[in-house]
Amino acid sequence: MLSDKLKVQSFEIPYYSYTNRYPTFEKTLREPRIYVDFNEMIEENLVLLSKTDFKQNSDGVPIELKEGMSIKIYSDDKNDLNERDNLIADGIVELNTYGEWTKPAKWNCRIDKNGIKHESDI
Repeated sequence: MLSDKLKVQSFEIPYYSYTNRYPTFEKTLREPRIYVDFNEMIEENLVLLSKTDFKQNSDGVPIELKEGMSIKIYSDDKNDLNERDNLIADGIVELNTYGEWTKPAKWNCRIDKNGIKHESDI
């Protein structure tokens, strides 16, 4: 029997979580956040968020997006020593009404007055 011949070794990865954006494991943030690409800014404080009603957070938990919902977002970045130092922000979910190049996205995130910071700055 095939199952008798195969031995699967289980292992635990305590400080990593899988994101749906990239098929790689990333160092876990200080708190769960939703991935965004800060290169997809629509306005100074508005970034594209998702094409669908669900987005997986950095701990792998699916989050249902709703208008007016408060969320924490991040984008991967590195410092001058090439060490991970994520860009982070807090904001509010908004329905995307901009059209043109943003049309494929259903949801945006309006970044709060604290703006975008490196994780090491907090």
